[in-house]
Amino acid sequence: MKKELEAFRKYIAESGSMFYFGDGKSAMSFGEKLKPEYFFCGEAPDFYIKENDNVLIMEHFEFDCYKVTKKGSEHRREEARIQRREDAIKPTESGTTLHDVIHGDSSYDYYIENVKRSFLEHYSKIDTYILNLTKAGVINKQSVVKVVFFIEDVSPLGTTVFKREGPSDGLIHVTLSDSREFLDLLKENDRVDYVLACSSYDNKQEVWFIDREQLNSYYENVIDYSSMQFLRFQPHVVAYKVQVPNETAHE
Repeated sequence: MKKELEAFRKYIAESGSMFYFGDGKSAMSFGEKLKPEYFFCGEAPDFYIKENDNVLIMEHFEFDCYKVTKKGSEHRREEARIQRREDAIKPTESGTTLHDVIHGDSSYDYYIENVKRSFLEHYSKIDTYILNLTKAGVINKQSVVKVVFFIEDVSPLGTTVFKREGPSDGLIHVTLSDSREFLDLLKENDRVDYVLACSSYDNKQEVWFIDREQLNSYYENVIDYSSMQFLRFQPHVVAYKVQVPNETAHE
């Protein structure tokens, strides 16, 4: 649960803002319910919001834009490899520095494949989430239950494409809210009422609230990411350890 709470703190509690298309009524209602008396942590689902007979199930999951094999995401495997190197560093009083690079094959196709895989995996567990909350007494016959997927793009430098045509060109940060492929996925799986699409880039956090009932507004603003040049970064990692001198040893 630590990872889920950290994501909630980073994107929801500390960000303090959400983007949306459409009338925004559901987004504002959601924000108003993020109060300690309504908000609870759990496990399967990760969170839930309960106000009177209204229960909002919230499940968090991550994805990235890297190739996934039987061994998992190349990005995650690289992170683990670098972490092992960092853990093995023996600090000295003068300081020890580690420099490494996250390698891996990334693309917009992998971005969509990965979010679709995780989305459908958690979608298949919705009945389990409802059953668990029913057993816990949170949901009863009078409850109005809705589902929100809290989806976090954890690609190390965000997911970015380059636009070369039109009145202007430049770098574009990829978000699920503008992706036709993701909106089609959400449209086809109607048990998810809302999506919190979260991502980071340029040391900024961005949160989009996608309301199923407002999907037409999102389709009006889609960006054809698949036609643009995908930027394949090789993020650099620097770690530094220093041993603090033991002053008592010199007394």
